[in-house]
Amino acid sequence: MEYFSDLFARKLYHSNCSSEILVLVVQKVKYLIQKVLNRVK
Repeated sequence: MEYFSDLFARKLYHSNCSSEILVLVVQKVKYLIQKVLNRVK
């Protein structure tokens, strides 16, 4: 898990994306985490 989070963080950092894009990424990650957690229940 740490490998993937580091990989994505580095790609985002090097792509110089805007803060709006980062906010959207955070929202999507939260959504996906919730989806996985609901599947585990």
